[in-house]
Amino acid sequence: MARGPIFVVKFRRRREGKTDYKKRLQYIKSGKLRFVVRISNKHCLCQIIKYSPSGDVTLATARSIELKNYGYKGSTGNKKAAYLTGYLCTKRSEKKKMIMDIVLQHPHPKGRLYSALKGAVDAGAEIPHEKEILPPDDSFKELAAVREKIDKSPKKKTKAAKPKKKPARMKKPAPKKKAKKVK
Repeated sequence: MARGPIFVVKFRRRREGKTDYKKRLQYIKSGKLRFVVRISNKHCLCQIIKYSPSGDVTLATARSIELKNYGYKGSTGNKKAAYLTGYLCTKRSEKKKMIMDIVLQHPHPKGRLYSALKGAVDAGAEIPHEKEILPPDDSFKELAAVREKIDKSPKKKTKAAKPKKKPARMKKPAPKKKAKKVK
């Protein structure tokens, strides 16, 4: 006789390939802010996130599409855009001590993920890393004009996103009583 489930279904975010719960637990136990980088084919997103028991709180966000406001005319999905996005995100944040969170993405040395990390480090973030994985300094020299515009721009205050509250369960309405027919 069987005494338990044959197959245990994994959590939804693990099945979708979005969250590695063992790694996430390590990040939470460290108590540090997370520098999160998400790379797609066309864009780059960098966020600085703080853990909260009621849900993670985003302290600063930068998207590569915003770089056009600072005079960047290149593609928003390459290494240079990733570098500038990491730089912009860190400049928007007041806190500089954090760890990098790449979750389930596959990192390549000197790739776009590490270009965003280099941008954050150049903006003043203290993120533990090895020097060998970062792209060379000379690959971002022509971006000095854009970096100056980012430095001169007023700090965009990002409202900390409050975690969504779970909706209260709705009670089922009481069934309507049928009216008695009068003969």
